Amino acid sequence: MKVLIYIEDHINDEIKIEDLTKIACYSSFHFQRLFRLIVGESVYKYIKRLRMERAMQKLYGSYQSITNVALEAGFETPSAFSKAFRQCTGRSPRNYRKLYKEINMSKKKLMIWL
Repeated sequence: MKVLIYIEDHINDEIKIEDLTKIACYSSFHFQRLFRLIVGESVYKYIKRLRMERAMQKLYGSYQSITNVALEAGFETPSAFSKAFRQCTGRSPRNYRKLYKEINMSKKKLMIWL
């Protein structure tokens, strides 16, 4: 639990396995094995998923540029972010944002009719 809290608190920082193993008081091998058993995915996949989920929220919840969202999510380039985003969602970040805006507009129109 301490490791999960640490990851949440430092999600925008570089997170090293060595730091996590110290928190968990396990060797790197045992820590990674136990983490996968308990969480259901590797440490790096877990961190990547959390960063991607936050990026998704920022894409539809703010007017931040895609480049800024990519950099805040820990990606070195917008193209690396776009590639990872497409693998995760099946859409580009720009199309995802556009789709959300269209859905949001449809909801507003529907609320007017009710």
